[in-house]
Formats: sequence, structure tokens, C-alpha cells
Amino acid sequence: VLKAKEYLNRELFEDALKIITEAIVLDPERDTLRSIEAEIEKAQQAFEIRKQTEKNIKVIQKHIFRAKECRVLRSYEEAISEIDQALAIDSTREDLLDLKKRMQQELVDWQAQKDQNANQASLKQHLHQAREFLAKKVYDEALMEIALGMTIDPENADLIALEEDIV
Repeated sequence: VLKAKEYLNRELFEDALKIITEAIVLDPERDTLRSIEAEIEKAQQAFEIRKQTEKNIKVIQKHIFRAKECRVLRSYEEAISEIDQALAIDSTREDLLDLKKRMQQELVDWQAQKDQNANQASLKQHLHQAREFLAKKVYDEALMEIALGMTIDPENADLIALEEDIV
């Protein structure tokens, strides 16, 4: 019994079970031996759960780190994928759920900003082309560029003013 408890304290569960099983063979009627065996098995299960939890936490932290790296690089889809992998391990963690929501919102905001910047660049290009056509007195082409620019921003004052000048 003392040897089994020593092994138990050192978390050598297999050795503890082996020793206590030998003791049970010698004295199968002793209830304390069965209770010690149950205690060892319970401690072993708790130990395995704790080890698995620690392992899961490390894996989750790696996914969070990678997600934050991807976020810096504006690879939001990859960041969300990393968070999803972490959530597959522990779907109850509120911090992961919140991080995923923030990443999804950042993706939407970044995409909107990217689209807006692309529209502004395209609008400037159409305005520039229209001015060049006006300078060359190619009025139909200038009006076409203005029309294309107005599909992006129908209220653009520069396009409206240029169109009035051409007309």
C-alpha cells in the first residue's frame, strides 16, 4: 500500500496499479485496497485530462498567434481559418469567438476600404482621360469617359463640371 501511494504521488500510475493489484491478489477481501485502486485510476484519469487540456491550450495558442500574424498581413481569410481550427479544439472559448467576430468585421471593413480605393482610382482615371480627350478636342470620347466615371460616382462635382464644359 505504501509503495502504491508513493508511485501515485510521483504520478507513476501504471506502477501504482501494478503494486496495488498484487496486494489485491494477496488479500482480495480487503476493501481499502479496492478503494486505493479506484483512487489511483481516478488520479490517472485526472492526470490524462490535465495533460490533454495543457496540450490543447498550447495548440490553441499557436493558432491564435498565427491568426494574429495573418491579421497583420491582412490575410483575414487565413486568420479566420486559424481561429476556426482553434475553435475545433474548444468551441466554448469566448475569447476565440470574439476574436473571430473581430476578424470577420475587419475583413468586411478592409474589403470595403479596398473597394472604395479602387473606385476612387478608377474615377480619377476616367476624369484624367476625359480631360485629355477634351484637350485633344475629341468630345465624344471625353463624354464617354465622364459617363463611365459617373457610374462610379454620379454626384461627382468635377465630372459634372467637365461635362458642362464639353457640352
